[in-house]
Amino acid sequence: MGGPVTALVRDVNGQGALRAAERIGRPLGDAHRRIDSFIAEVYNKERLYSALGYQSPLEFEAAFAQNKTR
Repeated sequence: MGGPVTALVRDVNGQGALRAAERIGRPLGDAHRRIDSFIAEVYNKERLYSALGYQSPLEFEAAFAQNKTR
């Protein structure tokens, strides 16, 4: 899953998606909301982070919460 998603995030970080939104006439606020939603709802749920032991942030948080209650 690294290829296309990583390329999208690289574009997002480089503001390429925002320039594209301007060209098609969508307000920048709409683009920001859609990008933030994508990152929160899709990318961060599925991307595995080496710093988190190759878990998604949600998996890491769940494991942390479970260990904290023990």
